[in-house]
Amino acid sequence: MQAIVEVCDLSVMYGRKKILEGINFSVFPHEVVSILGKNGSGKSTLLKALLKIVPYTGRIMLHAQDIKKLSAKTMSRYIAYVAQSHFIPFEFRVIEVVVMGMFARSSIFAYPKKDIENAQKYMERLGILELSETLFSRLSGGQKQLSLICRALVQGSKIIVLDEPINGLDLGNQHRLLALIKELSTEGITIIQTTHYPEHTYISDKIILLKDAQIYAAGNEEEVLSTQNIKAVYGIDSIKVALPNKASYFCPKV
Repeated sequence: MQAIVEVCDLSVMYGRKKILEGINFSVFPHEVVSILGKNGSGKSTLLKALLKIVPYTGRIMLHAQDIKKLSAKTMSRYIAYVAQSHFIPFEFRVIEVVVMGMFARSSIFAYPKKDIENAQKYMERLGILELSETLFSRLSGGQKQLSLICRALVQGSKIIVLDEPINGLDLGNQHRLLALIKELSTEGITIIQTTHYPEHTYISDKIILLKDAQIYAAGNEEEVLSTQNIKAVYGIDSIKVALPNKASYFCPKV
């Protein structure tokens, strides 16, 4: 199977500060890839490099094409992105924000009934359909996050990049979203997400653990999530506890 994303010798500098160095990995169709690391490890920067938001050296290939040669319009057809922070300056209703995802396929802000119904379908799956007529600015942080994830789904791209997708979500919505991410991978969508929580990577096919601007470990959960690696990256002694949903939780030793 051919990789749909290939990252080769990627490095990012902010001024004289090295954020990422010598990053190499591949992403295959239908995979869920989770990027772990402590604050400041370069997780969000890695996603921004994949989207050409920050300058970088090295090579990033998308469907065997160098992304530096792809237009923003072409990129948006391949990849949808949900950032950590979200600011929409105008007073749009939630349904209007969600259908904005269709701009990747249409240059006219007018959509047929089937597109509106598609947007409502995803809103229902994420439990926010009743918020359709609510002004986006009046939502909680978690509700805004779910709305923007719906917008990414409506975009119709086969790759979705999520920066801390569970940020601001309550416990129930966290696990509903994780379940949806796994469902989407079985429906043909590839997911690349960052997270602070090792226990939220149980849905992943591949885990990338960042430390000191480099990949410290990469592979499946068994290969990456060990008490030794948690100690090396987060600086805590822990006990690995198996959870019923096949996740692992790391309890600090006391």
